[in-house]
Amino acid sequence: MQRLIRRTTGALIAMALLVCGAAGVVQAATIDLAYEVTGFVPLLGSTTAPQDPVSGSIVYESLSDTNFSPVSLTSVSMTIMGHSYTVGELGFNTTGGINTIIYGLLNGQAIYSGTDDFWLQFNWWTPSGLDFAYTTPAIPAVGAWNIYGGAGQFTKLTLTPRGSPPAVPLPASGLLAGLGLLALLFFRHRHSS
Repeated sequence: MQRLIRRTTGALIAMALLVCGAAGVVQAATIDLAYEVTGFVPLLGSTTAPQDPVSGSIVYESLSDTNFSPVSLTSVSMTIMGHSYTVGELGFNTTGGINTIIYGLLNGQAIYSGTDDFWLQFNWWTPSGLDFAYTTPAIPAVGAWNIYGGAGQFTKLTLTPRGSPPAVPLPASGLLAGLGLLALLFFRHRHSS
């Protein structure tokens, strides 16, 4: 009887490890972010007419097919006042939970007049645009960072997953599944002896 209890307990532990290992699979997703922002006005005495509207798209890899927070940027299609951005010029910050900022790397998360720079802040949960600002070399350097502002004036912001991504197992899942298989083999070996 005691042997049966040990064998059953061992098998249950092994099965629990296998189930936990299988449950840790994450569905990474490729997301298309498309946006259009309007309502830009020259600020701080600038006489240069701003580009209005500004639109574009950014493709990125997200944490999962339910959490659209970026983990890496894949491609960009965005031209502002003659400057076409490349992926190498972009960075992102997701420390705001469901809010994400994608920005030009030239000045980090700040933008300065007289440079080709921007930031796009959005909420990936709703999804909705929160803030967009940009600068260009055509703007005289007046020491301000937000030369053109269009906060809250998104006419479009969509996040669209691309197809069905492959399942990506988490490292801990593989470890748990392996431990489960070892436990099953161990208890089977002990049972046969």
